[in-house]
Amino acid sequence: MSEHEPTALLIASDGQAQLLPLTDAVLSMGHANVGGYTVDIRGTGWTAYISREGLTVALRPNPWADEILRRLGWRGEPAQMHGPVAFVGPVGPDRGTSSMSDVVLAVAREILPGFRSASTA
Repeated sequence: MSEHEPTALLIASDGQAQLLPLTDAVLSMGHANVGGYTVDIRGTGWTAYISREGLTVALRPNPWADEILRRLGWRGEPAQMHGPVAFVGPVGPDRGTSSMSDVVLAVAREILPGFRSASTA
């Protein structure tokens, strides 16, 4: 992945994180990765795609995504994430999604074990 290629951050319930190229195909796969139907939650400069059924289908809690969201200022519902969570940038007026922000990446590097040294290249 090149340094300037738009990216998404996918965080599994076990804290494993992947940087993925941000393309329509990857977003579609990301939606499947977060457990079927997804909803997005948004904050300043970020969007997270989460499983709509995370609680009802008993997906594993995701404390890593919880902590990232808490540090980004999320205080809404759901209060606890279940299953993988995909972080991208803000959704624009044309409903297009942009690359994950440097703020999300910095927070992820602070709290995810082993991700601090992960290369974005």
